[in-house]
Amino acid sequence: MGLADAGSAAELRVLRQRMEDSIAAAKLEAVRLKMEDDMVAQRLAAMAADFRIQTQRRYRPSGNAFIGGTSWIVGYNVQSADPAIIAKEREMLKKQMELAGINYAAGVDFQRYNFVLGIGASTSVLVDLKNRVVFDEFKGGQFSAKEQGLYNSLKGRSFGELACHSNGAMVCLAALENQDVQADRVVLYGPQITRESLQLWNRLLQTGQVKSVQIYINQNDPVPPFSLALGDLFQDLPVQAALLNSNALKSTINETSPRISVRTFSCGKGVPTVDCHDMTVYKRDRGCVASPAGKTVPGTSLPVKGGVAEPPPPC
Repeated sequence: MGLADAGSAAELRVLRQRMEDSIAAAKLEAVRLKMEDDMVAQRLAAMAADFRIQTQRRYRPSGNAFIGGTSWIVGYNVQSADPAIIAKEREMLKKQMELAGINYAAGVDFQRYNFVLGIGASTSVLVDLKNRVVFDEFKGGQFSAKEQGLYNSLKGRSFGELACHSNGAMVCLAALENQDVQADRVVLYGPQITRESLQLWNRLLQTGQVKSVQIYINQNDPVPPFSLALGDLFQDLPVQAALLNSNALKSTINETSPRISVRTFSCGKGVPTVDCHDMTVYKRDRGCVASPAGKTVPGTSLPVKGGVAEPPPPC
């Protein structure tokens, strides 16, 4: 082989290598473009699915709701302005509580809430904590939403005010996140919280899914600081004893979820106690029984009889 032939062969090898490199690069670019197209298609499909859900889903106006927390198993739903029906429903609720050996009525403001629900796994606090509440701690209430049949009573309803006590805060969060319910404003009494759940509440406010979130915390109520500390512990974050102080807890909530409004009340004598977690105490501390606007909620009227009064304004 002459020098000319050797040079031609070398040039051919270089040319072939360049062609192979170009083909490989073209294949990689095609794969990248396909991945981008797939991602765009997936996003569009998700948006279309969400749109279909939103257009197909219908919410029934249901007044104001109160969702109980740990160990609450109860159902009360008055979609009528007839005093006789309201009295009958309250009597049935009283009998429910007597049979269960518990009393919730003192903590429920029946002038404000016409829909009351508790979906506990047991009327025993310890059993409910072990079998349900602890799982909600790490799943933002989704465990209860999936496992508790009474949760279905919430689906498809819209509320002027959605009030949630203790673990009920996690149930309410899951219901709103799942878009199973709609609510203009949310009130959380002594709520079970984690940093993640606070961020989710903040996101609901950012997106406009709810107009306001108000948290009420009694000093020495153990549930908000202990649930927050438990979540921090499992995320390997330092547990702060200062959270037992309601002002420090309020600052932590504001830092994590700046759109949430927090109000604290004095209670107890410096030692955490379940007495300060009692909904009866929160009802007293709130000190507000707002008068309804007097109008009827659309869709709740019955022939001859009136419907549910328009939700009262926030306090």
